[in-house]
Amino acid sequence: MSFLRLVPFPPLSLSLFVSLSLSFSRGLFPPFDPTTFLSLSLSPSTGLDSGEVVAVVEEPRVNRLRVVPVDDYWQPFSVPRAERERAAGMQESANDGVALPPSTVARELPYFKRGQPLNMGVDGRKAMRDVMAVGIYDNCQVQLKDVAPPAGSSSAGGGDGGDDDDDDDGAGEGGGSSSSSRRKAKQQQNLGPQLVDVEILVHERPHKTAEAELEWQFAPSGEGGKGRPALVSALPGGSLLFEDRNVMKRGISASASLSSASLLFPSPEELGFRVDVKVPQVFGADDPKRSAITLAAFNSRKLSPVFQASPGSGDEVPPVMLDRVGAKLSLTETYSRNSRGSLGVVVERVAAVDENGAPAPRGTKQLSTGALAPHGPPTTLSPTGTDVLAYLQGSLVRDATWDCAGQTLGARDVAVVDQGVGIGSASPVFNRSTLSVTRHLALPASLFGIPLRLPEAVAPRPSLAGPRPPSSLVLHARGGAAVGALPSYEAFALGGPHSARGFNVGELGTARRFAEAAVELRVPVARATAFAFLEAATDLGSGAEVSGNPTAFYRRPGAGSSLGLGAKMGAARLEWATDSNAGRGTLFMRYGERF
Repeated sequence: MSFLRLVPFPPLSLSLFVSLSLSFSRGLFPPFDPTTFLSLSLSPSTGLDSGEVVAVVEEPRVNRLRVVPVDDYWQPFSVPRAERERAAGMQESANDGVALPPSTVARELPYFKRGQPLNMGVDGRKAMRDVMAVGIYDNCQVQLKDVAPPAGSSSAGGGDGGDDDDDDDGAGEGGGSSSSSRRKAKQQQNLGPQLVDVEILVHERPHKTAEAELEWQFAPSGEGGKGRPALVSALPGGSLLFEDRNVMKRGISASASLSSASLLFPSPEELGFRVDVKVPQVFGADDPKRSAITLAAFNSRKLSPVFQASPGSGDEVPPVMLDRVGAKLSLTETYSRNSRGSLGVVVERVAAVDENGAPAPRGTKQLSTGALAPHGPPTTLSPTGTDVLAYLQGSLVRDATWDCAGQTLGARDVAVVDQGVGIGSASPVFNRSTLSVTRHLALPASLFGIPLRLPEAVAPRPSLAGPRPPSSLVLHARGGAAVGALPSYEAFALGGPHSARGFNVGELGTARRFAEAAVELRVPVARATAFAFLEAATDLGSGAEVSGNPTAFYRRPGAGSSLGLGAKMGAARLEWATDSNAGRGTLFMRYGERF
């Protein structure tokens, strides 16, 4: 509890007290934060004669934190089921369980310790953010409940307050009023800080889900179709996903997915799978790093971007597919809200095959004579076209981005290191490291008289009470290097939606060292975001260091830049980009964020 004494004032009317309290709460005195206090009251009856006004503010402090799981009708699970159903109109709730022990969730909220000052304007928003970050809840609410004062406490009479009354009985008229104000303040002070119980109501989202995704592939038609998109097959490809986010009610998440280019009639060679199991808090609920173990098993077949020709070369290149099957075990630690790290071991078998599934130990291309080049770059470390590898993988992520009216602002840094330890085909020892740095900068409404934000009629606020979405400038840089016996399929492929837009994946080349840079200007327009970008990538002359020099063999440039425009609506991005090498423009539809 705090007391603010405002002196000297002439005798004030009640209306002046009202205006004073409004100005006070709006920041007339900058150190005052109204969201920090539970209440603010003035004492007009005791200070009118002397001109002295006593403002009594109650600062709440945390008494106890309770995490209350609720059902679909927001009835606590601690209430017997019959009473919950009766309160919900005799309808059975589909959610009838407790996702995690309440102490596990409470550990995510360290700022709600007993005796800690409470600021609902800040702590309430942080609590909702951190609870939702657990990943198994779809809604939460923060409630405060007053704690009754200890027995025998009173704001009038008793204790020292009674003694002060006797001492001030002989005071004059003016002094009596001033003493009465001070006496009342002292009596309030004797009560101590206002304690509140903080209750976090959490609702678990459905933890068992199944999804099916179908996709049809289009490719440019032949000479008769003049390059128009044509359907490759009427039979769709796609994937099936099964997920349980709360196995055995212990917060363990498990997922399994199947994918195939022909989902209705999949062949064993084209069938891919992935199984993930994540066990949180492996070192207990008191572990400050919130350590979690993740086990993944996978199998996939994808077209290798290393062994393909540049679109402008005119070379006919038989595709090389990479079959990967393996497992990864990793330990993830959280160091703060913005930073986390992981360390794991990967064991996999990689086989290079042609489109018929036969081994392809070397890449090739069709010569002018119609024959295939016999001495293309090797596809694997082993001469058989199949490698078995075991290596360590570590990563550090610092993600300090945040959402401002639908626009991402802040910073994100990512470092990844793969370390071969000499286990596997040809006993490879290598190091492959990448570093990515991204900054999302908010721009002012205008710069040098040039408006950088559209009128509110064109770019409205997402909500009436929220801020207007700002224009932003994204600066991005990424680089990497590799040393040692690195397989060519693990070299850096330049070009693509996450390297240099306007190019296919690997179209610019394959490198052991590379550098990328990008600049993107984003301007909110209506319910979408318009953007313009400039990107560039280079292999820093390291293409010749990759085994067999696939960059030169397939006549790829090794560097390039692109310039483009686009619009983002929800998760979809429509982009048009022109590349600096061929000067061609391409229209893309993509999903998710570029940075």
